[in-house]
Amino acid sequence: MILSLDFADTAIIEIIATARIMAAIVPNS
Repeated sequence: MILSLDFADTAIIEIIATARIMAAIVPNS
């Protein structure tokens, strides 16, 4: 369970980071 939670947390962080990057790039283009 701990490994699964850690993996999920990492995935969520990566998704949020990617979403923020895309949100910053798209309006500028």
